[in-house]
Amino acid sequence: MQNVDFTELHQYLNYLSASVRQAGDVTGHSLSEVTRQLASLQEQIQTTNYLLTGLLMLHVAFLVVLIWKKSK
Repeated sequence: MQNVDFTELHQYLNYLSASVRQAGDVTGHSLSEVTRQLASLQEQIQTTNYLLTGLLMLHVAFLVVLIWKKSK
């Protein structure tokens, strides 16, 4: 019976394993970057909502003053 040399198969499986590990690392890094950007976007949207609420309140106050002055 002839001895079978698994060296090439072993090298191929090591390469495949390293590629899968690298793909996992890249995916994990990309996911953390997306999470960071979403958190930043959420903060910006919250700030925008505060500013828009302030503008809405100023507008309502202005309308109330206008209506009050017209009624006099």
